[in-house]
Amino acid sequence: GAPGLALADPGRWLTAIDGIAFGDDPADGVVRGRRYLNSALRIAFTAPEGFELEAAREMVVGVGGDGAQALRFDSVALKPGQTLESYVASGWIDGVTTGTVESVTVGGLPAAVTTGKGTDWRFRLAAIQAGSRVYRFILAAKGETDPERGMRAVLDSFRSLTPAEAQSVKPMQIRLVSAAEGETPTSLAGRMATHDRPQELFLILNGIERSARLNPGQRYKIVTE
Repeated sequence: GAPGLALADPGRWLTAIDGIAFGDDPADGVVRGRRYLNSALRIAFTAPEGFELEAAREMVVGVGGDGAQALRFDSVALKPGQTLESYVASGWIDGVTTGTVESVTVGGLPAAVTTGKGTDWRFRLAAIQAGSRVYRFILAAKGETDPERGMRAVLDSFRSLTPAEAQSVKPMQIRLVSAAEGETPTSLAGRMATHDRPQELFLILNGIERSARLNPGQRYKIVTE
């Protein structure tokens, strides 16, 4: 379109962005608040209370307790003949001494968990085996905090997605909605329930102030599935 299109006809420009994908690439899995869902691997888990998750290309990372706790999730392939227990005992993190390895079952799959200690951090490590793939969780806590409870919550939440669930994992999209009479940024942002800070995102997307009054009938951008 012409360079002046956006200015000359904001309605047409808005229509052009309706339905554009926003945020994560579904191939890497998607984050919904504290939940992580991956349609390709067909798995899901939930981070502990107070954590914020972010899906990167090869991993998922999360921070909680104002930076005093950190979560990392990724997956690796076991070497031929390598057992899950020996893999976890090796620690896989430089400078971390691991404790006794315990064999458990997580989401119906064989798993191994252990503790770890670094200079300033305490760790819980868990590995879940699905065929030759191993899902790894690291939960680290600064100082005296024991990350055991958080790790237990994560492992309790870990599960396989059904084919139907995996198919329904879609990336977020930008949608256009018309403001009704008396509608506020808060009420429109309320339609973005899948997002962590919907109101802030709504204000940024639409370039408006928190105190702004919405014009009835005008279209605004929201992010939704």
